[in-house]
Amino acid sequence: YRYSLGGFYRYDEGPVVTGLPTEGLQLKGNITRLLDDGYLRLHAKYLDDEAQFFLPFPHETESQEAADGIDGDEITTINAEEAADFSFRTPDGVFESDMANGIVARGAQVMFEAFRDLGDGFTVESKTKWTDMHHEFNIFIPFPAFIPTDDYGSQFVDDPETQRARFTYANSPTNAAYTGQYVIDQGAWDWERPYTDIATDLQVSKDFVAGTATHNVTVGAFLSRTQVNQRDIHNSVLVEFADQPQLLDLTIQNAASSAPRMTRSRPSRTRASRTPSARWARST
Repeated sequence: YRYSLGGFYRYDEGPVVTGLPTEGLQLKGNITRLLDDGYLRLHAKYLDDEAQFFLPFPHETESQEAADGIDGDEITTINAEEAADFSFRTPDGVFESDMANGIVARGAQVMFEAFRDLGDGFTVESKTKWTDMHHEFNIFIPFPAFIPTDDYGSQFVDDPETQRARFTYANSPTNAAYTGQYVIDQGAWDWERPYTDIATDLQVSKDFVAGTATHNVTVGAFLSRTQVNQRDIHNSVLVEFADQPQLLDLTIQNAASSAPRMTRSRPSRTRASRTPSARWARST
């Protein structure tokens, strides 16, 4: 028998600290049974990896330096840690945010391999592989990078004479007001693409000598089936103009009353879709 084992574990807060770290591990190995005329080999792998995705953040137009947030601190990322903790209803049920996961690859793979020398120049080799993998793509998309606070609020005011826009911190226990000059309407997109795949490859070869040359003829067949499901959740969240921003709520209030008339909060927009697909492939 022969065997091989390996793997890795990683943890990294990233080139800039967002509160959403990169973390993952992989384990893989194989074991081989040696035969007099060939071998049998079993491969196995498990992967569970989460990596953060970084996108543009506000800069000063002339100097190209990173802009300062409302607290005076330099903005190095607009990834919002609070966006990892919210949920809302969709046609498929309640969606819970996975923004903390970043880009995810999680699943297992097993492959069986066999080789045998049949004699008289004939060999046969077979490989069969099964994969079950879950893939997620959780990313922040700023569009645009920032908007003047008054301009953003005015989009939802029907009558400026009797209504006003009020911005507050979404997770503030005291409903603290946000008074910054800018806000960021930021996409928090979740794409899920789980897939399964099974494939097998069979080859029969013959070595023979003709004249002074040795020749090889191989005949084989390949068969596979892959199934992929796709679910896209496109929503956006309203955040402050700051480094590692906090979520905001926007309420439209009547000027003569403190009762909110309309709420634009987390998430500010949502779109969901699901696309299943399956593919067969074979060749000889």
